[in-house]
Amino acid sequence: MIVPLEPYFIVEVLAFLASLRVIGNKNYPHTMKLFVPYLFLTVMVEWVGYIIVQKKLAPGNHFLYNIYVPLSVLFYLYQMQAYTGSGRFRKLAMGMGLFYLVTVITGFLFFFSILKFVNYNFIIGGFMVSAFAFLYYYDLLEKEDRVTIYSTPAFWINTGLLLYYLPKIIFYTCFEYFAYINVNPVSLHILFFRLNRLFVIILYGCIIINFLCTSRKVK
Repeated sequence: MIVPLEPYFIVEVLAFLASLRVIGNKNYPHTMKLFVPYLFLTVMVEWVGYIIVQKKLAPGNHFLYNIYVPLSVLFYLYQMQAYTGSGRFRKLAMGMGLFYLVTVITGFLFFFSILKFVNYNFIIGGFMVSAFAFLYYYDLLEKEDRVTIYSTPAFWINTGLLLYYLPKIIFYTCFEYFAYINVNPVSLHILFFRLNRLFVIILYGCIIINFLCTSRKVK
């Protein structure tokens, strides 16, 4: 069996296993339980994508991530609208999700090939998730009741998303700029490849912390 024994993949698998802790917890937020199938999907996408490259079953695995990235953005926007306490933020997240979905579908129908990774989908989606992450912190500070961050399910997820999407938006934007001026810096690609693995570990590390800490508190 071909398995990518890379640190980022191992952390993703551990995140999925950690999420299983909340399945039997009746008081745990229902929306957070959706992380179980989502993380399973994540592991499967990474695994299948790795097999496609190693076995050369297709020219590349970009088509797989062109589907997965928009699904991830929509999933996280749904999570954010669910755990924010503000009605206007919920409507904003739903509106952003609808706009993003229309943008992605329109792009694939008229402008982009699904066989080549579309950076714009990640940039736009990442910007939306990052913006809403800041809104979450604002909403958290506005709460009059005392909030225990350590055992707040949304806090660790939100923090991981911000640390994952924000730096990657910058890198993808740089790639688009260099492509526009016909410059292809190999060293930048190598740096991003390495940092991308680090960003993935940070995100799923935060997800692991979330389920290990909050599953014991929410009873």
